[in-house]
Amino acid sequence: MGERVLVFLLTAAAALIAGMQDWKGASRKVRLVFVLIMLYAGYTGYGYIVDKTMPNLPDGVTFAFEKLAVRIDKVLKPQTIPDPSKHKEDSADE
Repeated sequence: MGERVLVFLLTAAAALIAGMQDWKGASRKVRLVFVLIMLYAGYTGYGYIVDKTMPNLPDGVTFAFEKLAVRIDKVLKPQTIPDPSKHKEDSADE
């Protein structure tokens, strides 16, 4: 486990050094993206260090938006209209 911590710290330090070179001149969007990437790297790095299976990000997104996606799918799905030619033979009054 010690070598995993060392590898993670070295790669995190290299990423921080490379990313912080233009930190003062970077826009807020660039800074936000960099922070999000570093958070994800920290999350995956923690999983690497403890050598355990971590929850998958797509699973979390699916859990968060599954109900909304089903509702949107129901609204956007075209409704099927029954074919009237099939039902003419079934009625007795014609």
